[in-house]
Amino acid sequence: MKDLTDIEYLNRVARGYGLELRRLHGDKEITGSPERSLNRTMAENTAGEKYIVEEFAPARSQKKQRLGENQHALKDLAVPHVHPPLRNRDGSVLTELEGRFFQITPFVPGGALPRPEYVVDAWRGEAMAEFLISLYGKTSGTDMIRQEERDGRSFFSIAAYVQRICREIDRRNPEISSRVRPVATCLEDRFMDVHDRVPRIFCHGDFHVMNVIWGTSGITGVIDWEFCGLRPDVYDAANMIGCIGIEDPNALGGPLVTRFLEKLTASGLISKRGWENLAEFIIALRFAWLAEWLRNNDREMIELELVYMKILADNQATLFR
Repeated sequence: MKDLTDIEYLNRVARGYGLELRRLHGDKEITGSPERSLNRTMAENTAGEKYIVEEFAPARSQKKQRLGENQHALKDLAVPHVHPPLRNRDGSVLTELEGRFFQITPFVPGGALPRPEYVVDAWRGEAMAEFLISLYGKTSGTDMIRQEERDGRSFFSIAAYVQRICREIDRRNPEISSRVRPVATCLEDRFMDVHDRVPRIFCHGDFHVMNVIWGTSGITGVIDWEFCGLRPDVYDAANMIGCIGIEDPNALGGPLVTRFLEKLTASGLISKRGWENLAEFIIALRFAWLAEWLRNNDREMIELELVYMKILADNQATLFR
């Protein structure tokens, strides 16, 4: 089987897009999670333009096709910073070659995120809020939303997910169960009953600073749309804020988060019920991150996450009230 260092093999894919590749750069400059694909590389064509070539498992081909179509729909709605995969000559965002599935996406350059110093950058909070305002405003009431509602595949209940993850931890990781269960318990009074009654909108689904390509003073791209779809309206905000806090819990009250919340609140696009349950959504979404650390057996991040979840649970009553 050819790997992604064989330029002649990849050109058999690229020619279906009207491209001729001349050089491969590997994946060092590519942002976003490498786990989203089987293989990936950056490729340069004869015009000097750069692209990301990714290979996906056949079992994921239908989902990747749907995600690519969603990104094209967002671009057609003029949602900024969305760079969908290219369509080939057949109009598909995926190309099959010898039973393997490939996607080609324009490469969007960006600068390195200064960690952890970025958590005090108010302008980043404003930029991220402006992106969500555009995403929510331009998709509201569209055929895209109606199709998602008819389809039903994209709706994800984080409340049900928390319950499932707790059961799996009891079975597979009993050594941490006593630290996880009290965090889950703090969600029972408010969150579990109201979660599915928060209005749903089209969300990115994994919105945080590392899924943004940053320029010197703004956003140039938003990537990793793997979990996009209908979600409770405060979902993206909760995930973004939660990811800021694990860098530094004190940053939850810092300039980036404060400006983000001011801007997003002023838009009026998030429901009263959503805002009332922001703290609970932040806590609930950390279970998804804990599950990822457990899946990768990342002991350092597991411990960091458990400490952070306890901080959130202990401060639930006053967090963003």
